[in-house]
Amino acid sequence: MTITYWIQHADFESEDLGLIGRADAQAVFKKHNWKSELKRRQEREDAGMEVCDPGIGFVSNDKRILHLCPRASGRVLCHYHFDSTWRFLWLVPLRGQKQELWFETRLDDAVEVVSRFFSNDHKWLKQRARAGSKVFEVEA
Repeated sequence: MTITYWIQHADFESEDLGLIGRADAQAVFKKHNWKSELKRRQEREDAGMEVCDPGIGFVSNDKRILHLCPRASGRVLCHYHFDSTWRFLWLVPLRGQKQELWFETRLDDAVEVVSRFFSNDHKWLKQRARAGSKVFEVEA
């Protein structure tokens, strides 16, 4: 499976960083200096500037997106975006609506979320999102 990734900064800038495998994705997520990114976000916010959450994002070749935004609290906001499928007359699979699931997890547990994304474990990600304390589902 082809996975591309990017790093998003608090000033809305992002770096597209190309292809990555599961082990490297987990390592990049764990080793990135999120404290520095969050400090920069707070400084911009304190100065009255617009900010966005720093994070790391992954896009699969089937267009699923996982975006992880570490928080100062030690938790991670996880955003999982995918196209839903459904069956017409229980036989014909059709691609349907875009859906987004948002949930929070502990920083240490976010590595498992990355692993499941790379394993294409769509069912686990949906169950994990629905078990989270904050879940938002959007159909567009």
